[in-house]
Amino acid sequence: MANPYRELLTTPGVMGLVIASSIARLPQAMIGIGVITMLVQQTGLYWLAGSVAGTFTLANALIGPHVSKLVDQRGQSRVLPFVTAFSIGMLLALIIAVSLKAPAPLLFILAGLAGTMPSMPAMIRARWTQLFRGKPQFTQPSLWTRF
Repeated sequence: MANPYRELLTTPGVMGLVIASSIARLPQAMIGIGVITMLVQQTGLYWLAGSVAGTFTLANALIGPHVSKLVDQRGQSRVLPFVTAFSIGMLLALIIAVSLKAPAPLLFILAGLAGTMPSMPAMIRARWTQLFRGKPQFTQPSLWTRF
């Protein structure tokens, strides 16, 4: 029996996708804990830290599907650079606002705007689908049941 992982990982373009997707997923999981840590260190207010981090997470959960839909309509190369740059800019603005001891409402607004960050798992799944579209050996359920 052939090794399905070998088949999968020797496909042209896969290793670059695996490496890029691994790197892309790392920071997104850490943003919430980073916001909490930053705010607790700067203000000492756990309720504020949790609430601002929660605002980011809620905004990401509500806005993320719309960003993904926009990406499906217009393509990753047209949407992701702008949305990602905006989200990173809002995260930087949040860091600056916290360091300047800005009022709490501004922190909530910036966290909500930073929540426009695209869902990396959704973008990566779209890339996998594009890479293996039309290759029946990777769409057959029997390949995945062997794992």
